Amino acid sequence: MNKKEVAEIKKLFKPEMCNLTRICGCYVDSEKQKVSETKEAFLSIPEEEMFKYFDVFKKNLSGKIGKNLLNLKYETSTYLPGQDLLLGLKDSKLTDDSLVEEFFDKIISSYYYVGNYYIILAHGIYDIPGKASDGTTMHDASDEVYDYLICSICSVDLAKPGLSYQTENSRFEERTRDWVMGMPMHGFLWPSFSDRTENIHEALLYTKKTADIQEDFITNSLGTMIPQTSDEQEQAFKDLFSSAKNVSFEQIQSIREEISELEEAQDTPVELDPVSLKKIFEKNEITLSEPPKSTLLSSNISGSTKVKTVAATLTTDEPLDIKTIDGKKYIILPVEGAEINGIPVNQ
Repeated sequence: MNKKEVAEIKKLFKPEMCNLTRICGCYVDSEKQKVSETKEAFLSIPEEEMFKYFDVFKKNLSGKIGKNLLNLKYETSTYLPGQDLLLGLKDSKLTDDSLVEEFFDKIISSYYYVGNYYIILAHGIYDIPGKASDGTTMHDASDEVYDYLICSICSVDLAKPGLSYQTENSRFEERTRDWVMGMPMHGFLWPSFSDRTENIHEALLYTKKTADIQEDFITNSLGTMIPQTSDEQEQAFKDLFSSAKNVSFEQIQSIREEISELEEAQDTPVELDPVSLKKIFEKNEITLSEPPKSTLLSSNISGSTKVKTVAATLTTDEPLDIKTIDGKKYIILPVEGAEINGIPVNQ
């Protein structure tokens, strides 16, 4: 899914667009024991609660693709037995309690968290509106339905201690500390909404912390391939340069600029497979001792340039100029708008 497709689904979580049919929840304590469960029609819950769930699901679709939002793929484009549970949940619209219980059990057995947490699983049906040639949405031209599940795993923590005003006593007293549900730590959307259509061979994973993707949870609950984290992709990109010899500043900068231009041209992060990466390096006359082995997302390997020298460390989003003076190479920076310790430089 790209950012436009994510944004389209995210917009559904508000009262006037709501298409959720059913919602199920399971409260789990720190000993991995089920404390309570709920299974109900979404429109039967109080309006105030609906808004809270909307906030949770929107958070589930927030962040940068490739960092907080990871596109997960199954090993093949054919039907896999491991998708039985998800397909059963979707087809039953969460009305089969035994399947819901099995799903909760799978998460509890594979999700690692030291405290209490709440699993939320909801089902929705979206009538996909058509698009005119100029890109405008035609709500009365829907000819396809997106039938989906969205799952959030939220921390549950004790409210902070404090004093609250008690009207019956007209004084401040120690307040009762409730167990409060927070925003999602992890979650997923399945099937994915790729090319504005349902794709059961992909899922969209949300992770609050980019380095914590919960591999056992992905394998056990979704059955997809384990993705590389953004940090792992960045390191893999650095390792490619390490496998080459005598790489110049200009070559590194040229490669980063080329990747950024590819991303800007498509207005979304671009997947660079090993063949594409090898061509980019060869174009810049860099010979790799080991060929690229994995597909990298452009947003994880482009962005700001961080330069570290003996004299200084600087970070910039702009291309840098190099000039040789008396046999030494220098980084040239414009001084317009410069400040020294907060003091503007006028000349």
